[in-house]
Amino acid sequence: MASLAFIDKEKTQKKYARDCTHADKCKDFYCQTPNCPAIVRIRALDSVVRPPYFREKSDEFKHSEYCHPPKLNAFTPSEYDEDAFVFDDEMEKLFNLQQNSTPKKGNHQYRNGICNRRFLSGLLNIYNMCRETDVDGMYNNYEVKKMLCDCRSNFFYKNGIYGKKIVECRYLENNDEKRSIFFQYPIDPTYKNQHGIKAFFEDRELYKLIKAMVIDRGNLPIVIAGDWGKDKFIEDLFYCRIKNKRQIQLPSV
Repeated sequence: MASLAFIDKEKTQKKYARDCTHADKCKDFYCQTPNCPAIVRIRALDSVVRPPYFREKSDEFKHSEYCHPPKLNAFTPSEYDEDAFVFDDEMEKLFNLQQNSTPKKGNHQYRNGICNRRFLSGLLNIYNMCRETDVDGMYNNYEVKKMLCDCRSNFFYKNGIYGKKIVECRYLENNDEKRSIFFQYPIDPTYKNQHGIKAFFEDRELYKLIKAMVIDRGNLPIVIAGDWGKDKFIEDLFYCRIKNKRQIQLPSV
């Protein structure tokens, strides 16, 4: 249930569902994921309970097996205070063993006794925000393509993945002896800039827990928050250290 789609088959012009009108109701739009062939239509234009969204035109024009649009209402911008979002700080919370970064339903800001919008925190919430925002867009002056490595931003990662990033990938294999799990970025093998991903676990019990969680994931996305660097021994392999389970999540599809 995407909030953004391309207007043209060549995928050069985009439009948010919130900007569509009744004139767009019977028009074909095209999935925002570059290599996905899905044709979508605008839905819920007149709904009072949900915002407009794009959905597959029919079973004949499905998303590819590697394309998994966000769930409906996965991210609602009006619920969050964009000005309060600091990407590096939120990533550090995910890395910090002592920091409880799991967002609570009542995690609201209060100013002068008045309840305001929530802080955007937690890996899946940040991931969903990036997925629901134009890959060439910004969120509080942070470029989406520099926060999330997914199929849409693959063009930007020709030379690899470095620094604090969220990576959408798929499981490949694991090495019990070295407490490492290997993934592939991007999840779709048809993209040009393919990179190996290694998650190294400092704690063996955490390694076992995450391995059991991802091993049967198949082609479904796995999301990893890491401070990435290039492996010294294997060409085109990028790794991060996993200190706690908050760094790896499974998006709903």
